Amino acid sequence: LPELYSAALSSLHTASPFAAQQASAIRLWLGLSGTGLLLCNKMVRSYIMGQMDDWSVRVASGVVQNYGGGLGTDESFDEAVNAINLHNGSLAMAADFRLEEDWQKDGDDVLFARASFLSPIGDYLHHHENVRRVQVQIVIPARLKSLDNVLQLGREPGNDQRILIQLPATGDEGFAVRRYLLAKPLARDHGIVSIIVQLPFYGARRRPEQSSYTLYEVDDTPKQSLAAVMETNALLNWLTRNPNNFTGKLGVTGVSFGGSMSGLSSVMMDSQNISKIAIIAHIPANSPDDAYVLGALSHTISFDRLAPQPGP
Repeated sequence: LPELYSAALSSLHTASPFAAQQASAIRLWLGLSGTGLLLCNKMVRSYIMGQMDDWSVRVASGVVQNYGGGLGTDESFDEAVNAINLHNGSLAMAADFRLEEDWQKDGDDVLFARASFLSPIGDYLHHHENVRRVQVQIVIPARLKSLDNVLQLGREPGNDQRILIQLPATGDEGFAVRRYLLAKPLARDHGIVSIIVQLPFYGARRRPEQSSYTLYEVDDTPKQSLAAVMETNALLNWLTRNPNNFTGKLGVTGVSFGGSMSGLSSVMMDSQNISKIAIIAHIPANSPDDAYVLGALSHTISFDRLAPQPGP
């Protein structure tokens, strides 16, 4: 909230003299509403923020549209099962893992760089090539200097090096929010390395048909969820198996949709990983209908267009 209010207030500096009175009113509203939210107990605060979220999505529903491309292809459940490959799905690997840029500073104590690898279910993501390549951002304490040093430290007997995989909430297309709010303080204050994952249909992995973070077809929903589970496990296996053999502490976390996918990722973990990897799921949903049918995102879907059309 402090960052939200600061951003709103800073935007007021560009207001014209004609808008001076309106700016003062907005400052007063921001101050009072912010103070009120901070003074409320957690349950009331959660309710108020939920109402604000619902209202904001209603207002934007004319612009933000989920499933504008319709239902998608009539793919069978068997195709999804084949993509998972239940016989060796838990052994999926992050193939062709590589750094895509030089390390950059985020303050004096933290470094970050973008990396990528091929999704283990790339054939199921039969869209543009960019959808198939997983994008991640790695955030490390500056004292470790490189990912190689992190992995080498993680191979030492009795090491306490920790790595946290972060999955996105709905609409979190980039890396900056998760890096600023979670990865940076964890690296700076606790020495924890973060791997921030970008899922299919977000950011650089959007389909060519997409104009925003919203999913283009209904068929993209299971694909995105399946990718979250399999790509998380591919990262974990890449870390814990040859040649990296990382033996430090590992965790998977996310908020909302990311929290749900964090929990589901444990379904595919093999016995080597499930016994030692922490799952930290923040406010996970029980199913997509919590958001798309009952929740705020229901305002962004034209259900009448998705319903079967009556015959002649």
